[in-house]
Amino acid sequence: MITIIHGENIKESRNYFWNLKQKSQNPIFYTSENINALDLLQNLASTGLFEDSKDVFIENLFSLKKLSEKEKIIKIVLENEKNNQIVIWENKILTPSILKSFKTAEIKKFDIPQKIFAFLDTIGIDKKKSIQLFHEILENEEPEYIFFMIIRHFRIMLSLTPSHTTTIDEVKRLAPWQKSKYEKQLKSIGFERLKNFYSDLFLTDFKQKTGQNPLSLMQAIDILLLKI
Repeated sequence: MITIIHGENIKESRNYFWNLKQKSQNPIFYTSENINALDLLQNLASTGLFEDSKDVFIENLFSLKKLSEKEKIIKIVLENEKNNQIVIWENKILTPSILKSFKTAEIKKFDIPQKIFAFLDTIGIDKKKSIQLFHEILENEEPEYIFFMIIRHFRIMLSLTPSHTTTIDEVKRLAPWQKSKYEKQLKSIGFERLKNFYSDLFLTDFKQKTGQNPLSLMQAIDILLLKI
């Protein structure tokens, strides 16, 4: 059996992936950096008629740069799904064109709660609303996750400015309507405010990781939301 775990909610999807891995008595674990078709084939092909099935866990298979190797691995996975448990985790949303090859797979998609998107859309636009939504989200999410989402949101906006010459992966995956929303918020905030806020995010992140911030992350985010 194949299970494919994906979606924008990386925190929840990864927790689900690791919980499955921890339940396995003898997991075989691969990442996109160390997986290769020959080794995977040897591990799966060794399952005989009276042997237990293998539990194989693969991180970011679809992010492999070498297309020929990725195609070989996918072929091996599909040919060995009946006798083994194969779990694939991807740190992004997979397109229907990718998933259509896995007709019998169990697909687990983890979406980001809509309230988080609503919160991100208010930053720099409505201080009162953004702070209110921030504290509502804190009832179910850790400050670290919310902070990560703020950084991601503003990194996407920054990459949409005329001065940015490279396109990051998150922007490439945006639907036209999503890109339009980012561009509208960017226009309302303005490039200078956006640049200054992103610098503040970077500084806050550095201070939190090095223990130089006397404030809690929740307090630091409150100040950032008031400051922009």
